[in-house]
Amino acid sequence: MGMRFRAACAAGWVCFALTAWAQAPAPPSVEVFFSKPDIREAVISPTGRQVAIASKNKEGHEQLVVIDTEKLSAIVVASFTTGDVVNIRWASDKRLVYSAADPDRETSALVVPAGLYAINADGTDYRNLVTIGNGVQIGWNPALATRFLATTWMQDSDDVFVTQPKFTNTGEFEFVRLLRMDTHTGTSRAWTPPGDVFNWFVGPGDVPQFAVVRDEGSRASILHADGNEWKKVGGFDRYRGGGFRPVGYSPDGNVYVVRRGQSDGDGTTELFTFNPKTQQYSAESLVRAKGFDIEPRLIRSRDKVIGLRYRIDAEATHWFDADMKKLQERIDALMPATVNRIEVPLRAEAPFVLVAAYSDTDPGQFFLYNTKTEKLIQLGHYKKDIDPKQMGREDMVRIKARDGLEIPVYITTPKASRGKPYPAVVLVHGGPWVRGAWWGWDPQAQFLASRGYVVIEPEFRGSTGYGFRLFRAGWKQWGLAMQDDVADATRWAIEQGIVDSKRICIAGASYGGYATLMGLANDPDLYRCGFEWVGVTDIDLMYSIHWSDFSDEYKTFGMPVLVGDRVKDEAQIKATSPIQQASRIKQPLLMAYGGADLRVPIDHGRAFRAAVEKTNPNVEWVVYSDEGHGWAQLKDNVDWWTRVEKFLARNIGAEAKQ
Repeated sequence: MGMRFRAACAAGWVCFALTAWAQAPAPPSVEVFFSKPDIREAVISPTGRQVAIASKNKEGHEQLVVIDTEKLSAIVVASFTTGDVVNIRWASDKRLVYSAADPDRETSALVVPAGLYAINADGTDYRNLVTIGNGVQIGWNPALATRFLATTWMQDSDDVFVTQPKFTNTGEFEFVRLLRMDTHTGTSRAWTPPGDVFNWFVGPGDVPQFAVVRDEGSRASILHADGNEWKKVGGFDRYRGGGFRPVGYSPDGNVYVVRRGQSDGDGTTELFTFNPKTQQYSAESLVRAKGFDIEPRLIRSRDKVIGLRYRIDAEATHWFDADMKKLQERIDALMPATVNRIEVPLRAEAPFVLVAAYSDTDPGQFFLYNTKTEKLIQLGHYKKDIDPKQMGREDMVRIKARDGLEIPVYITTPKASRGKPYPAVVLVHGGPWVRGAWWGWDPQAQFLASRGYVVIEPEFRGSTGYGFRLFRAGWKQWGLAMQDDVADATRWAIEQGIVDSKRICIAGASYGGYATLMGLANDPDLYRCGFEWVGVTDIDLMYSIHWSDFSDEYKTFGMPVLVGDRVKDEAQIKATSPIQQASRIKQPLLMAYGGADLRVPIDHGRAFRAAVEKTNPNVEWVVYSDEGHGWAQLKDNVDWWTRVEKFLARNIGAEAKQ
């Protein structure tokens, strides 16, 4: 993965420039990158006797297919005429639950009835468990419906646990109900919540073990169920972080939790055990990784935790079980160039495990592995039309920002080598309080790399996943130190000889769109052009547009801490809003907005367009009237990225004047 790649280039990043140029075949079309996957997901049944997959049919819709692992026979058990099967789960070895999506229809149209569906593995006893009215509108927010939470502990019942969010008449979130639902009848029973719960954790015994409830202001309490009584065992600030999060349970009564450790100064989360009765943590963490938050998913075999899976620069699996370590080694030996994720049956009765293999150049393949015969059986590809040999290589480095803070940066380099530095796209992630990238195939980065551009993705301060220190450093730094981090990553790449300093474009969506506009204004010597979609253009509009999906609670307790106080920080908000800097942006600019966007309403784009066009004649503008906060429909993705390809070619690519 990343470490192997760096070792191969031990002489430094200049190895890119020293590699002889070679003629590359024509890259894949735009459609190939942004179309639906051929197999979106695969899930092995509790006994290992069956695998359920969501695969694309001839009409382009994703259907539910069940494969017998012994016979390798397959049957289609569920499909929609106007939608896709998504989020597949085995409730038991004979019963499946799933949801539906229909991104190809217009945002304003009613679609496949929303909610939750159930069906037997042989295609019988279909049940529409949850529907809101006659359907729902496609929008960015899926939390308007009853949502699947968990199966029963041993997946030996056809029941599942679901949550139901409750909203006020004005659309403000209040609390979440927890229900146990019979997937045959659709009937359910609810638990009495111990307050305004916004997160439930179900554990052994198939009862809620923890609940996170809202307190006054932005505080939250973590409650543990001790018999019929709920007791407070922790708390945290919902916007500043802290506390702990349960991730799994053990039969001895202890709980696996993640919390900030003390092993380094980055404030990264680590895995501990926690005794809810004594409220004591294990003296030492079980798993930690310097510079990365550990947010694991536990892997169980019956009541035993046999391993856990988490992401550092790439995905990693830590096996506690000696036999599973050996199994991982055997499979890795068969496929040494990929990350090989092993999914084990909960109550194995057949000698099969499911393997998902992927890399930075390979979107993924799905296999069955027979532990008796030690043979791999391929089930299919995530995207069969992507040739890994044509894809770029990705690596992660850490650089020093101008104030000394360490910033992770992901770099994807085109497959075709050159004898000189590349033109580049600095792709800024949205959020911004999220992790933007990890080692693996990404359609946007790989599309740009396939067109000959190095892609630089900085994990600027404010990003999560790399410790509290990096996250905290981004508070109230929109347009300031957060923006400097993006520029510092770009200048680092220039200094390393990776990119051509005269051919760099900055880009991004949402917060990334904001950073694109601020980058063009703040660093005109660095960026020759910019393209952004659904980007914030005025921080004050985030407060004032009442029809956006920002809650009043977030505006009261979250934004003043993370972004800026509308009153106390009025001058800073004005100075760091792109709309106030529009006259300074002279570079070519491509902008796009969704007509149905509730996160960054189109008013942001319209206002900025009117301002920037007064002094900049090279502005391209497009509206996708039926899209929300990003493009769900293939036709719009194809149109947008085709525009991007042409825009880049004119400004920093083959057609650009040098």
